[in-house]
Amino acid sequence: MSAELQKQLAIMKKNYLAALPEKVAHLRDLWMLASSTDDSEKLIELHRKAHSLAGSGATFDQEAISKAAKALENFVKEHLGDGNIFTETNASQVNELLIKVEKSFNDNAERESVIDESDYSETIENNLVVGKLKILIADDDIDNRDRLELILTSAGHEVIVASDGNEAVNLSVENRPDIILMDVIMPNMTGYDAARKIKSTITDKFLPILFLTAVTDNESLAGCISAGGDDFINKPVHPLILNAKLAAFQRISMMYEKLDEYQRKNEEEMEASKKVLDAVIYSNDEDIEGLSVWAKSPGHFSGDTRLCRKLDNGHIYVLLCDFTGHGLPAAIGTVFVSDLFRSMTSKNIPAKSIIDEVNSKMNQILPTGRYCAAIMLEYCPSTGITSFWNCGLPSAYMVNEEHKIISEYASHSVPLGVISGQVNAEPYILDVKQGNSMIFFSDGITEAEQPNGEMYGEEKLLKLIENTPKETDVFDVIKSDVDNFMDGEEPTDDISLVVFRFTD
Repeated sequence: MSAELQKQLAIMKKNYLAALPEKVAHLRDLWMLASSTDDSEKLIELHRKAHSLAGSGATFDQEAISKAAKALENFVKEHLGDGNIFTETNASQVNELLIKVEKSFNDNAERESVIDESDYSETIENNLVVGKLKILIADDDIDNRDRLELILTSAGHEVIVASDGNEAVNLSVENRPDIILMDVIMPNMTGYDAARKIKSTITDKFLPILFLTAVTDNESLAGCISAGGDDFINKPVHPLILNAKLAAFQRISMMYEKLDEYQRKNEEEMEASKKVLDAVIYSNDEDIEGLSVWAKSPGHFSGDTRLCRKLDNGHIYVLLCDFTGHGLPAAIGTVFVSDLFRSMTSKNIPAKSIIDEVNSKMNQILPTGRYCAAIMLEYCPSTGITSFWNCGLPSAYMVNEEHKIISEYASHSVPLGVISGQVNAEPYILDVKQGNSMIFFSDGITEAEQPNGEMYGEEKLLKLIENTPKETDVFDVIKSDVDNFMDGEEPTDDISLVVFRFTD
């Protein structure tokens, strides 16, 4: 610590001791006003002023005053909520505590008010020296606030001061400091509430909050952390300890910045990769009349893929695949499926042959335990004949124009990639009517979750379908209802919904 700073701190301490008689007398005045008028607001102010005196007493080496003021603070706090503090017994107890505060001051009035330079290191180790920081001090006690501001500005930091919790919140949002030194008991808003508000408001950066406290009991210290504080520092605040705390949190902040930068770059790479994959998978998709598709994934990449194609012979193919797993490992499988689908449909190859080839390739390429559930639909508009395979996906449903379910098509084969060779399943052969719709989906629909963990379920889905009015698009109704059910939560699994309305 520099000689100049020591001199300024010594002057500050003398000024503090000179003002002590008025501070102590103010406590008794507040008690007299509160007890004579049953004024709870004056009682709250007495509690706050006793807390402030306990803190400043610790800061300026007035241990007896600090202990006496802390005892008064605790007693008032204990009786704030019960309404019985103004009884004769409690009044006597408060008076005794006030006498102790006054006596502790008088006993120390002759003490020489200088700072013992031996209490401080002449230099601070280089590995603890921090760069310039923007620091917010939130403390309603002007003596504590001024002392901290002097120490910090002398070290080259930019300091912003707040005298209550509400001001601390506003200045934090306005100035976005690097670190906050927060007192616990303040007017308008406590340090606990201010910390919670700041943490919930400023979410795009790491903003450490250090509570300034004169207490040492575990419950109070734990309360500082549970309120959103990152650490606490005891009064009196020693410059060397404060500097060490600042250095530690500056290192943590730098790590957060590096992590944020890594995450940003990773997000950019993931987004670019997603665009490439989507271009590869869906570049040749066609707009097919009557076909509606909805997809939602928990991340950038989806293990579901939905492919469609109208062949030269007029047949319409729709393929839905749900690969095991999530994210990029699951999405990789969708690439070669889309490539097979695109090349084989361009040659008017039958749907069953496409399913067999996908099954065969999956057995050759994918690791053991990787497979995909799939549904394949082949529709001939000229005849109305539809072939339909369900290999491991939830049941599909045919509905009429009134959205009444007329047929269910359960899975009749194991998922693709489980057994080598051809898919051992005969298709459902349907003679559909114009206006009917086929609804099929991945299990992400029925397993969609609310924030409380409740699943959407198949029963809810079927009731929704059958209660949809004729003139309403059932696809829009399902999509909206599932989305609303999740209430803003990301899905836990890839979601795919396909509705194909048979038209001329």
